[in-house]
Amino acid sequence: MWTYNQADTGFDNWAAWRDNHFTMGPARYIYEDIMNCDNIFEVIMALNICVEVVFTNLIFVGIPSVGALNGDTAMAQEMLTTQSDETRHMAIGQSTLRTLLRDERNLEQLQYWLDKWFWLQHRAVAGPVGLIPDYFAKRKYIPYQQMYQRY
Repeated sequence: MWTYNQADTGFDNWAAWRDNHFTMGPARYIYEDIMNCDNIFEVIMALNICVEVVFTNLIFVGIPSVGALNGDTAMAQEMLTTQSDETRHMAIGQSTLRTLLRDERNLEQLQYWLDKWFWLQHRAVAGPVGLIPDYFAKRKYIPYQQMYQRY
């Protein structure tokens, strides 16, 4: 531990930390991939379907429930309030997806985008979010697997 701390400047150089730290890599790669998409519909599938529909319910409903059970009511109130805003973002993705599904020729491409973005985001989000209910909470709400299936 001491050897690592000698080489690490901590938060003094936050830009280098953001660019090079191993915990930030997956999120940075996803963001860069989304920004480099050449198709707006792929961006909508990545952001409004995979992020908003799949993962924000875990973060803004499941994790605040764990917080409230463990006495953090302020975080729970704030996150549940934010969830109502996220619902509008989900509506954009779902209406776009329904529009694109009207033509069967889009089905294969949509499936590819959903598979691609789900697994890219799952590897970045599932680990950190799953630690909270399974390992960090003193009073357990539900395991991450059940939370994922519910929300």
